[in-house]
Amino acid sequence: MYLAQATGASIVTDSPARWQEILMAAARSARIPTMAVPELARAIRESVFAFPQTASDVVALASDTSFFGYHQVMRDAFKYVTKRGDRGRKPNVEQGLAGRFTRTHTPAQQSLQKADIPLKQARIAGLFLQGGIQDNTVNRLLLMSSSENHLPNVAMVFHIEPIKVAD
Repeated sequence: MYLAQATGASIVTDSPARWQEILMAAARSARIPTMAVPELARAIRESVFAFPQTASDVVALASDTSFFGYHQVMRDAFKYVTKRGDRGRKPNVEQGLAGRFTRTHTPAQQSLQKADIPLKQARIAGLFLQGGIQDNTVNRLLLMSSSENHLPNVAMVFHIEPIKVAD
């Protein structure tokens, strides 16, 4: 959380223990956790993701334009979530983000399947909480380090959970 707030990043983990820690931090908040973009979170959670298994395959796919939409959707979701408290809910924007994710996800995953490379399947749970996730200890550490440009919270967190393949 410290690094995410200090750098303006999101958290991505495949560790069940870390995911539980993040969920506990969200639950400790003084307010009731409310999903800022529920349609996008649902679209991501219900999708299956294929992950290349070698660094050389990732590099080879880096220039494939079918993946560019992911970056744009996540960038816009990050901006929306961090400013949502100021502006209130915009259902059209939220539905648009979910729709853009779906329109990006299908061709991107098809591109991976066509690449004929080793892949592992996983699901991703996204946490996009209104007001973000924060921890008082992390905020104290940021203040003690004289950080002036850190985020007040973590806007987006993702948990990658591999799909178990039957033997």
